[in-house]
Amino acid sequence: MMKDGNSVVKSNKEIIFGSALVLLILAHAGILVQGFQFSSTTIQHQSHRIQNNHHHHLQPQSFPPTRLFGSHFLQPKHASSYLSSSVSLPMSDSDDIDEKESNNDDTKMPQKYNVSLLLIDHYDSFTYNLYDMLAQWTLEPPVVVTKDAFERWDEANFHGIDGIILSPGPGSPQEQPAFSKQAIRCNPNKPILGVCLGHQLLALEYGANVDKAPIPIHGQDHWIRTSTVDATNTTTTTNNNNNKNQFPSIFDRLPPSFRAVRYHSLAAYDVPNVLQVTATSADDNVIQGLQHIQNPHYGVQFHPESIGTQHGMDILKNFLHLTQQVKQQRNQEEESSLSKAKEDGNNTRSLLSSSKSRNKVNSGDESSSSSSTSTTTDNSSSSSKKSKFRVYVHVVEASSLNKDGDEKEEFSKVVVSTIMEPVDAFEIFYGDQPRAIWLDSSSASSSGRGTIDIMAAPTHSHDVIEHYVNDDQGDIMKQLEDRLFGDGPINSNAKNARDQRLYIVDSDFETIQDCADDLRDMPDPNLSSDNSPGEAIEPLPFEYRGGYLGFLGYEVRHETQRMLQQPQDGRVEKGKTYAKSNDSDGPKSSVPDSVFFLARKSMVYHHPTKAWYLIALVEEEAEVANSVEWMQQTASVLQRNDQHKKTPQRIGADGTQSKQQPLTFVPNRSKARYQQDIADCHEFIRMGESYELCLTNQLEAKVPQPLSTWNLYQTLRLRNPAPYSAYFRWNIENEASGGATTPEPSFAICCSSPERFMSVKRAKQHPLGPISLVAEAKPIKGTCARVEPQNGMCLSDSESREDERRARSLELSLKNRAENLMIVDLLRNDMSRVCQIGSVHVAKLMAIESFATVHQMVSTIRGTLSESENTLDLLRASFPGGSMTGAPKMRTLELLEELEDDVDRGPYAGSLGYLSVNGCMDMNIIIRSAVVTPNENGGRKVTIGAGGAITALSEMEDEYEEMLLKARAVVEAVQTWATARVDNHTFRETEVEKSVKV
Repeated sequence: MMKDGNSVVKSNKEIIFGSALVLLILAHAGILVQGFQFSSTTIQHQSHRIQNNHHHHLQPQSFPPTRLFGSHFLQPKHASSYLSSSVSLPMSDSDDIDEKESNNDDTKMPQKYNVSLLLIDHYDSFTYNLYDMLAQWTLEPPVVVTKDAFERWDEANFHGIDGIILSPGPGSPQEQPAFSKQAIRCNPNKPILGVCLGHQLLALEYGANVDKAPIPIHGQDHWIRTSTVDATNTTTTTNNNNNKNQFPSIFDRLPPSFRAVRYHSLAAYDVPNVLQVTATSADDNVIQGLQHIQNPHYGVQFHPESIGTQHGMDILKNFLHLTQQVKQQRNQEEESSLSKAKEDGNNTRSLLSSSKSRNKVNSGDESSSSSSTSTTTDNSSSSSKKSKFRVYVHVVEASSLNKDGDEKEEFSKVVVSTIMEPVDAFEIFYGDQPRAIWLDSSSASSSGRGTIDIMAAPTHSHDVIEHYVNDDQGDIMKQLEDRLFGDGPINSNAKNARDQRLYIVDSDFETIQDCADDLRDMPDPNLSSDNSPGEAIEPLPFEYRGGYLGFLGYEVRHETQRMLQQPQDGRVEKGKTYAKSNDSDGPKSSVPDSVFFLARKSMVYHHPTKAWYLIALVEEEAEVANSVEWMQQTASVLQRNDQHKKTPQRIGADGTQSKQQPLTFVPNRSKARYQQDIADCHEFIRMGESYELCLTNQLEAKVPQPLSTWNLYQTLRLRNPAPYSAYFRWNIENEASGGATTPEPSFAICCSSPERFMSVKRAKQHPLGPISLVAEAKPIKGTCARVEPQNGMCLSDSESREDERRARSLELSLKNRAENLMIVDLLRNDMSRVCQIGSVHVAKLMAIESFATVHQMVSTIRGTLSESENTLDLLRASFPGGSMTGAPKMRTLELLEELEDDVDRGPYAGSLGYLSVNGCMDMNIIIRSAVVTPNENGGRKVTIGAGGAITALSEMEDEYEEMLLKARAVVEAVQTWATARVDNHTFRETEVEKSVKV
């Protein structure tokens, strides 16, 4: 065992934590525990996680060997970094790092700093990572204001500010508005920290040149070397013109070299004498740190807030420590005029606080700060918040029979399930419904939505939302929020609906048990079963309680980006991104920008128990009898499975349809144009406009006959099962026989998505504590094809080895790891807008998950929603998913709109799933999907979206091939469906490429 300061570094196998109570006492006492190293490699990682004791209770964890741990950032101590090409062992698909660690900082530093911080946001996608990390160590969180919030702000307005942070952002420092420059000029004696673009602004303001870096570097970690700063006085504010710095280094008490993540295409050159270079990158000698020799102004080119940067929090704490010292010195010097300064400060804070209070998704966690800074008007505890709906549930369980029909024990060798399978149930109950949805876990997994299937159809026209951006109904998030959590006849005081009542309808359909649905004795989800304070009493084995089902199309981005910008006082400089260009008075598209409906009656299939849960939402007492009658009728059909089961239809054939020629898919943009778009992306990256752009294309094919979209979906789910699949049919009549469409809008979404966008579950941080809503994102970045078995059935030994080699190659890929890291940092930022301070953490980083046709690199990010925020606030803060946009999100969306010719992506790259009445949610990313609409000749038009992330490391041909790879499984299914191909033939990669017109 090695001791390093307050940290304790142990072998994985030796890490055995004490009880939760002991750790909780240690955390509150300020004793900080952390540390680990790989037991099987030379890579050591030291993880820092600062715990906000207002929100978290440290809990014991057991760690298996060869796992990486971490949260905000991982800290490799050796040259074999987890992002380096020289890495000897990357994180595996079992790299679960979902634990709470503490920091081991200098005991001389206070637990919280009493400083007022201004964080100027340059519309970056990492700003709120800085916000969250700083807020963990300050009594009040920083105030965030956008770069274009004020045309002019003079020195007097800064009197109430103790320190300023200039965020990263796209573009060059030369083209930024005056606000950030004024902040530098007006505050020579106040601490300022510039990060990336902020660093470049400081350099430019003091006379350095800023131009293109030798090569663009984004999402990669490099060795950073620091230089010694000779500080004459750590607190003086005099302007003696000498070569010694008047303030300590931002790297004080840090090692002389460490690894940090870089996101930059520009760099500072020709630094004047007034600035001292405090850090450079070891491999290319690019300036990575600057410090003014007289003023407490600092810049770092790398990103201390990235999850991959070592000592990121230490750098920020050094800045906070200096800011506290400068404030104390200033207060002493200005004691005679303290009253006036305090008055000016209060006026300024009032202005900034009003800006903050208007930004709901920007409020942070009010419980971590003083009550005067709370941004919510609803101070009721979560336990008092109720849903406007009552939830009635009836369970139809499977029975196990032997050949004689007697019930047998679990050890019986002959077991026959009499419960109807989901695919049969959908055909029987929803086959003739023109509007229906099936959230399908066709590759049922042990966690997530993969444990349940949900089926429903709208029952009332007033429960339906068909939304077009820029229509007169208002934004879709507000409509959903009002309908889910607005006033109603039952328990109408809710915003988050975290607690409610369940009514269990017994098998006699006469006895109704009233039970609380409040997770009594629910343990912390991070506890292992051995350390749980008590067994969880979960009324239902899943989160869904009925609610709104449907999808958000990609174009809803116009609304969410506008909502994010305006509350921070941002000015809409480029209307293109924030106002959809199509004429709202013109003809409506056959696919709205969003469609949701209230599922008053839902059928839920629970895969682990093979049981059906019939769920009904009730608002009025008179509706109870109708709901119970529906349950009784549905249960009767489900239990008489053999009598109702249909004869299996050969997938791909529709009645007497004759065999058709293979379809030709026409891309929206040709191969040559797509490759030119990649070249344009590279140029945008070199100019510093973006770090990563998720470029997409649309493949379209026309089917001459109105074939059944239900048959297409069955084909797709067989060929490419995925945990977040879905079939959403809208306004298609007589689907079982091919189907005619009703008046617009009319469409079907056949989705086999492997990617979760965002989910929200209920949990308790402590058995006696209130219910919290825990959000989870699972972005996918990094894809490679799996080996296809030559025998058409299973892999041979050599094929298995090649398949494993491909997965390993993906795991080690520098390009894919950089892409994944960028999106992880982006989603941490999005979630930090609405989550409790200090709660956002990375549970899995760059794990490899394998699906039917591809291996993919997947990360998992979690955070606990603030009391004042709900699931719709989370969607506002994070939609569209960063894995389908790139970063920085706002500027990158503008660039993608230009590159993709302002063509709507439609449902593709959006999100589909459920919003439950209890505040929970599970939404996927709509990828690996076909959108079917009517064409002008009475047939079908099939649209498949596909694309990939373009970074500085991307190769044109590789990116085009990756786009085809991602479309391949869906193209296969469509070809099988349209050509009545009913054999087991699998399309090879060359055949898929041949079917796409270049």
